[in-house]
Amino acid sequence: MGTYTGDVERLQTKTNDLKAMANMKIERNKQTTKFVQELFFNAVMGVSLVALIFGFVILIKVLVG
Repeated sequence: MGTYTGDVERLQTKTNDLKAMANMKIERNKQTTKFVQELFFNAVMGVSLVALIFGFVILIKVLVG
């Protein structure tokens, strides 16, 4: 393995920049995943609520008349 003869400070800065970019990308992916999960949960809850209301309407119609 050869020795690095370039500017160590520049290499260190580049490494830190790459690490920061990777962390930002991971954080963005986490936020996106959380948003999609929340959206899916809200959709399921909305459908469940509509089904529940529909069931109560049918139950009331059967009991009343």
